[in-house]
Amino acid sequence: TPGTIVWSDTAFVYDGTNKTVSITSFENSDVIDVTLKNNVNKDAGEYEAAAKFALKTGFNDNYVLDVTEAYKKYSIAKKQIVVSNITWTNGELTYTGSEQSITVSYAETSLVNVAVIGNKATNAGYYTATAMFTVKDSKNYEIIN
Repeated sequence: TPGTIVWSDTAFVYDGTNKTVSITSFENSDVIDVTLKNNVNKDAGEYEAAAKFALKTGFNDNYVLDVTEAYKKYSIAKKQIVVSNITWTNGELTYTGSEQSITVSYAETSLVNVAVIGNKATNAGYYTATAMFTVKDSKNYEIIN
């Protein structure tokens, strides 16, 4: 029997690289081989690694495996993004009779999209513009502010 099975870390945070779950130790490793499946993933999500145990060549006559499989759940959490350095441009405009607009800039342009509403007007007055940020890759990132 493989006895007590010790798995590596099973909680990760997405960073664009593969995350690997492995078995760091099990009993009788001198006579038992292990093969892992579904133990490497890159994207955020919940997964289950599978371990298949088999006797090494030459030990089939003297040993019997009572456990041939083991499973371990693991997860890759979404990377959290804080949108920072948000700056509105052209915040105070002077009436010209033509439509004018303000824009927004922010630090995380490679990871985040922005949609601005209420940022265009023609007549003099006070207006409120709203910037709504969304991640470009919602599978692996989330905005937390």
